[in-house]
Amino acid sequence: MHGEDYARLLFGDPGQRVQAHGERLGMSLPANGCQADAEHRLLADQRQRSLELRLRIYDGERDAREQLDHDPAFIAATERWSQCVKRFGVGARTPGDLLSALPGDTDLATDPAVRADVRCKRETGYLDTAYARLAVCQQNWLDAHADLVAEWLALRQRQHTAALQVLG
Repeated sequence: MHGEDYARLLFGDPGQRVQAHGERLGMSLPANGCQADAEHRLLADQRQRSLELRLRIYDGERDAREQLDHDPAFIAATERWSQCVKRFGVGARTPGDLLSALPGDTDLATDPAVRADVRCKRETGYLDTAYARLAVCQQNWLDAHADLVAEWLALRQRQHTAALQVLG
């Protein structure tokens, strides 16, 4: 079996899909085929709900990242970083701005702006602050959505139990 026949067997009829939507993103999965059969064996009638929960958790990750931009400690760390790179002649407000401004053929190992970025991240503790504050934002989202997290974990446990039964 080759090509289209194999894909149809594995992924099912491309015209038949299970769909779910989050706040920012939609996804679809095959409604039939080997992949769908395997997921159904692990999740039974909760397959679509599992997809919905994945999308909601993705939304939560994005929400937490957006909240970070308003976090006073993160804003202060970004300002320290910006002042530091300015000492090296780099006029970037954020590390993302610096990266976006680099030409596509930049040698990242030797570029002075990249070297200033790395040095200033180390000197200012930028990454330590950024990741610590992101963790707080993520935990706040998880705490505010404890019901979704519990449901997600219950589905993961259901999958684990079903997988152990399949594996014998």
